[in-house]
Amino acid sequence: MVNQLILAVSTSLLVSAFCSLCEAVLLSIPPSQVEVLNQTGRPSGRILKKLKSNIHRPITAILTLNTIANTAGATVCGALAAVIFGKDHLVLFSSLFTVTMLLFSEILPKTIGVSYSKTLAPLIALPINLIVTMLTPLIWVCQTFTRLLIPTRKEENQVAVEEILAITSMSFNSGQIDAQEERVIRNILSLKNRSVQQVMTPSTVTFSISGHLTLLQAWENRHSWSLHSRVPVYDNDPDDVVGIVLRKDLLLKLAEDQEQLHLIDIMQPVHFVPESTPLTGVLIDFIELHQHLFAVVDEYGTFTGVISLEDVIEEIVGREIMDESDKTSDMRELA
Repeated sequence: MVNQLILAVSTSLLVSAFCSLCEAVLLSIPPSQVEVLNQTGRPSGRILKKLKSNIHRPITAILTLNTIANTAGATVCGALAAVIFGKDHLVLFSSLFTVTMLLFSEILPKTIGVSYSKTLAPLIALPINLIVTMLTPLIWVCQTFTRLLIPTRKEENQVAVEEILAITSMSFNSGQIDAQEERVIRNILSLKNRSVQQVMTPSTVTFSISGHLTLLQAWENRHSWSLHSRVPVYDNDPDDVVGIVLRKDLLLKLAEDQEQLHLIDIMQPVHFVPESTPLTGVLIDFIELHQHLFAVVDEYGTFTGVISLEDVIEEIVGREIMDESDKTSDMRELA
């Protein structure tokens, strides 16, 4: 009879402790760590991602099993203790049993689960998945009843920008990334909040040239060409930008003695972007179109300036990129 009591207490304690450990690990492991495990191709990563994507199912399964273990354990252990120790000592046994369960099946396992969630997560992924599978009917009943009481709402599993910034700050404070890396991450996340108008070079200080000039005539302003690798070309009006000429194309044609060609003959198509376009969209356009310079227009289609890939990169790295030919670091200030 004593052996049966020891077995009942041990079983109840172990099952409840395991449930508490799984619950703590599953709730405390960050989505970023789950994604890392998933990208490594480990089966545990795939299982964890599935469990975290619908966290209510595994939590319901774990709590159900834990409740069964606690209820059955208390009932069986109480009955055996009454026979072995007598009803007079049942209150003392119940008190000791409650304290033991609280300490070794709740507090200690959950503390361990939270402290070592990244290490334990791959180990408990499969057992939790098995528990969910075995208790599927009970999970369905519980979730159906829950939906009757609580309105269904859209899952909120997306990581907020604030969380990423917090992780970045923590990584910097712990020395895992340096100040420049922290600045780059913050600047990348803020790109969508900055528009083309905020970083473009205004038309008042943009070097542009008439497409009707011959290459030889255009090269007479060689000093300006030495400062720009790409130059907007206009038709009859400086506000009527029709293309872009690359300095290397101009020099190549001059070297081939084709100086009588007009700039409009060697120009490349120009891509127009509205002033209100977020920098994230412009960066994607630069990459997809394999271009380095766009013309900027306002809401009426009027040419207002240019934006380069370099301008966007400067916003990311957080500093002006200047070479030996640059006279000013900020063309917007010059304008």
